Amino acid sequence: MGYPAEKRTMDTEAYRALELETGLKHEFINGEAYAMAGGTSEHAVLQMNLAVALGTRLRGSPCRPTGSDQKVSVPATGSYLYADVSVVCGGFEHHPEDPNAITNPRVILEVLSESTADYDRGTKFEHYRRIPSLAEYVLVSQETRQIEVRRRVENGWLMQTVTEGELRLDALGLSIPLDEIYDLEGVRPEQETLRGVHRRARGVSSLPGSAALGQEVAMGYPAEKRTMDTEAYRALELETGLKHEFINGEAYAMAGGTSEHAVLQMNLAVALGTRLRGSPCRPTGSDQKVSVPATGSYLYADVSVVCGGFEHHPEDPNAITNPRVILEVLSESTADYDRGTKFEHYRRIPSLAEYVLVSQETRQIEVRRRVENGWLMQTVTEGELRLDALGLSIPLDEIYDLEGVRPEQDK
Repeated sequence: MGYPAEKRTMDTEAYRALELETGLKHEFINGEAYAMAGGTSEHAVLQMNLAVALGTRLRGSPCRPTGSDQKVSVPATGSYLYADVSVVCGGFEHHPEDPNAITNPRVILEVLSESTADYDRGTKFEHYRRIPSLAEYVLVSQETRQIEVRRRVENGWLMQTVTEGELRLDALGLSIPLDEIYDLEGVRPEQETLRGVHRRARGVSSLPGSAALGQEVAMGYPAEKRTMDTEAYRALELETGLKHEFINGEAYAMAGGTSEHAVLQMNLAVALGTRLRGSPCRPTGSDQKVSVPATGSYLYADVSVVCGGFEHHPEDPNAITNPRVILEVLSESTADYDRGTKFEHYRRIPSLAEYVLVSQETRQIEVRRRVENGWLMQTVTEGELRLDALGLSIPLDEIYDLEGVRPEQDK
């Protein structure tokens, strides 16, 4: 990030109003707002590998990971940032004027790309290091097998580089083998390469012709629709670096969410990743684009599961075409879209066997399961979520573990 074509200068109050009005994720640094972008399949899988590794090791501890939809506030500088993975210990502490921005991450992890590396190492770290609770900042390369760790010590920050063995996180009392983090088997079966496809910066400001800032409300209910053909859509994402869903010739910019949404998404990812380890199936997160060739649509799911290797669209190397299971965390403003329009496109994907809708308002999960003569729809409110396509079940208690997310409300 850090090299936008056009900057949006504003104060903190205007920034909060911008996110509230547009529903879009923006980082806010030094009085400037930068819209957030998607990434490569490699980025999405590395992020998921980190999340699952941390979630598995931290289960039962006072610490929990959360994902890229979780906003981080830096009160000392007035900045708001989104990390690929954050770990909070001892309960979420939210900014008093932004109930979905946490102020107490213990560890932050970012997956680098060629275009964002300088921003993540420089400007972003200069803000993150002002968070008193932050003990370790981790930068994971997707270009090479290399992880940079910045660890808070008595007189500053100790910087170390890891290229083999394990990533040690002293603040959490755990280690993760690099083989586990860099398990990219099946992501590029045709290449079996670590090197990712170049992506635009994750912090590109509003560019000429972009719908990034203020032109659209998220997830299917835009104030102004962008009508275009598929080629123009691909060019839009390439030019702006921003995530847009593309349905029926219209592009919709993607939104952020609540802390509850971020934690439910992470709970699903960790539960699936833990159970699927060693199988031919693997989960990936909300930065992974899904292509529906039958309708020409491109969508982003909260969690997707692919079995047997990623198959990418021939004209979009970061859009998968073969999800086996898709899971979406509902919100009040997107529920109708996820149940209706989005499902009508997802169901045209031949590989898709189950579509799961997880409410964050109530303890309720809807499952749509492909059967011989259509789709069987069932609702689960207790016991376990059964995913026949993957041969596994997840207790609802595990999915809806929101302890510490709102300590002041005892959620």
